[in-house]
Amino acid sequence: MFKTLPKWKFISWNALITGYSMHGHGHDAIHAFLQMLEDGFRPNGATFVAVLSACRHSGLIETGLQLFHTMVRDFKISPELVHYGCVVDLLARAGRLDEGREFIESDASVWRALLNACRLHSATNLAGTIFEKLVELEPMNAGNYVLISNIYATEVCGWR
Repeated sequence: MFKTLPKWKFISWNALITGYSMHGHGHDAIHAFLQMLEDGFRPNGATFVAVLSACRHSGLIETGLQLFHTMVRDFKISPELVHYGCVVDLLARAGRLDEGREFIESDASVWRALLNACRLHSATNLAGTIFEKLVELEPMNAGNYVLISNIYATEVCGWR
């Protein structure tokens, strides 16, 4: 069906990659991703979620890790919690649990994403624990202090 489209658009590529991913066709998803790049389309965060999911469902561990680093390094896309989740699941399915834990614990972005999720869901108890980890990783990052301050202000004052 994809090949019958008169003009391939960005969303068409994402749909194709997602379809392959959902049905466990990791190699096909990777091939479609590479073809998308070859055709001059730039991937976004959703594209990488689809292709990382394809890797995790197909056991393409090294390819998935490589794609994650390409997303950050080459395409300058800031990973979101869903991207980290894909990588951790990828490692966990391969039995590389220690690597998955280290991947999460060593990256302040993951902790900051979790802290922001605490803000969105008013989870102040968990926010304190996550903030402590962030202070260990980035004691001089003022943004982390502002985020935790906003979380507590929302809790105390009911601001949204």
